[in-house]
Amino acid sequence: SPEDRTMKAVSGGQRVSTPGSSSLIRLTENQEGTLVENAFAMSMLDFWKFAKDCRIPDPRLTLAEIDRVFMLVDRNNQERNDLASIHNPQKKLVYRHFLEGVVRLADFKYKDLKGTGDRLCHCLYQNILPFACQDKEDDFKAKLETPEARHVIDTFDPHVRELFAARCAGKDALSLRAVLEILKEKKVVGEGGKFAQSDVVDSYYRLMNLDTVFIPANRTNADVELILEEFSELLLRLTEKLETKEKKPQPIQTRLKDLYALMFPSVPLPPMPKPTKKPASSQRRLSRESQECRE
Repeated sequence: SPEDRTMKAVSGGQRVSTPGSSSLIRLTENQEGTLVENAFAMSMLDFWKFAKDCRIPDPRLTLAEIDRVFMLVDRNNQERNDLASIHNPQKKLVYRHFLEGVVRLADFKYKDLKGTGDRLCHCLYQNILPFACQDKEDDFKAKLETPEARHVIDTFDPHVRELFAARCAGKDALSLRAVLEILKEKKVVGEGGKFAQSDVVDSYYRLMNLDTVFIPANRTNADVELILEEFSELLLRLTEKLETKEKKPQPIQTRLKDLYALMFPSVPLPPMPKPTKKPASSQRRLSRESQECRE
């Protein structure tokens, strides 16, 4: 049966007769993983990126739900029910875990199709093969990697984590509704705030990599769940909205400071550390080496 052929994928990472499986193996080897003792391995953070690139998450299958699906994959992990480890971005997946996870996610996502084999094939041809390893340029993310922006982000990151943990109250994720309440309390959203509620919802679905055509239908869906990494990225993505609202766009670090100042008014921003200058002798040596290379 299709189910039997498909579920061979979880028996030790062997190749199967399911259409597209050889392409899937080739695609996974191109991800940000490493070869450990001749076995494919990737972090959960890389899998989140892979899933978002392939348009696998949706309002029902969020990253939080994807992490819970992977709890079923690694049944022998003693930490699988630990809230602190469920959404651990550094958790490692070996190839057989990756493949079983893809099968389970396809089974979860496409319940309207008959049989696990059909669901996996549909996921391969509609999600994975067209979109995997097709990195798109993201100018906004490039701006976040400037030293000035990283200084602001790294300063406030512990406070973002503390706020998220406090509002989770023993849960492993926050609903978008709860996030909106936090932003209203902080005067970021609503009357007197910089953003409308629709700005937050739009930013969430954009960071999920969903096409804009899906956004209007989900404007009222505030029960989707966010893990810590999504909460942090959502705050950053809100500053992207400011760029279109401002008559004279401010530098990214200024927009980040303004947002975090609303979120954490009692936290001062330390001065930007001055870059360390290289010794003159080192600079002369580098200049001489580069000249020799040109010659």
